[in-house]
Amino acid sequence: MGTLPPPPSAINGSNASSIHPTKDKGIAVGNFPAAPSRPALPHRETGHNVPSPEAGKSASTQKVPSSVDAQPPTRSWAAVTRSATKGYSLSYIPPAVVDNKVVVQISEEILQAAHPKWDDCLVGYYIGKRLPFQLTEDALKHAWGNHLVQVIAADLGFYFFHIPDKDFRRKVLEGVPITIAKIPLILQQWHRMMELKKDCHKSVPIWVRLRNALVNLWSASGISALASAIDKPLFVDNRTEQMAMVAFPRICIEIDASSSFPEVIDFMLNGEPRSVDVYYEWVPTLCPSCCSFGHRCADPKAPGPPRAGSLAAKGPSVRPSSEWREVGGK
Repeated sequence: MGTLPPPPSAINGSNASSIHPTKDKGIAVGNFPAAPSRPALPHRETGHNVPSPEAGKSASTQKVPSSVDAQPPTRSWAAVTRSATKGYSLSYIPPAVVDNKVVVQISEEILQAAHPKWDDCLVGYYIGKRLPFQLTEDALKHAWGNHLVQVIAADLGFYFFHIPDKDFRRKVLEGVPITIAKIPLILQQWHRMMELKKDCHKSVPIWVRLRNALVNLWSASGISALASAIDKPLFVDNRTEQMAMVAFPRICIEIDASSSFPEVIDFMLNGEPRSVDVYYEWVPTLCPSCCSFGHRCADPKAPGPPRAGSLAAKGPSVRPSSEWREVGGK
């Protein structure tokens, strides 16, 4: 049996707390130096360092800059405008002076500098009544799909329809007229010399319903004979052609501004007088001065005189034929 080592108190006559540091299995024992003071921590609100108590400094001795002392730098109007969203830069082009009057000369170079986007646009406007922008955009995006990239509203009720596909633009222009909510939409290709001005229309296509029409007259020749009493018949809608609803035939008629818009059509059948009622889904404003649709020469904002049977029919929605495109919302 081996001898036990002497207790620590017997070594050099000192206790364990005063021994020199030794290592036992990698663990230091003995007297340890005081823990170092913690570094200053950033203040959460001001962002300034707050010294620890061990550092012997008081936080009150730190000077926090006052917001009152900080004055914002003086900014010019040019600096203010530069901070906003900036488009392309402009330059000063001296105008001409003719007879003491400033006149701007638009050169061919300026015209050629127009954005090429406009070359891909159709310009359109409604006859007689202006429809809301959202209705126009939704209806045409539903009808034209991805071909229509953007609809832009301009002044005086004009719209720009951005259609990059040249062939599709030609197809739209060469097709039949388009109506949205029964209002005709006039379209034309934009060009660099175009002036946004509405033309005078001596005739417009209008949807008409013939009520109480005999079913034995529901044929191309029978409906043509009745509708010719109003003006030039163009075509019927799909439901009329398919006889899906026989309450009335629905006919697109090109009506001249000089038309009397009859409310009743009288006809003879087997020697007996008969009649059908006429209901106009919509009639544009008629100018009595120049006898054209869509405006009034005396007062463009004044409504036209009421015309018999011109109120839109309060009936169920009717699907038009593929020849006449009536565009609706989604």
